Amino acid sequence: MSDANETETDRIEEAEDKREEAQFDKSVEEDGLLPAPEATPTDGPAPGA
Repeated sequence: MSDANETETDRIEEAEDKREEAQFDKSVEEDGLLPAPEATPTDGPAPGA
């Protein structure tokens, strides 16, 4: 396989990956699947620990 074809393929795959990533991020935000701010760990011990 020539370098030109390889580079073109890599570029296409990279573009597809970025598109899929952006689509996933958008879906997660729309579905409300991102963790709520209060669900993030804090420096203190967990309740009941």
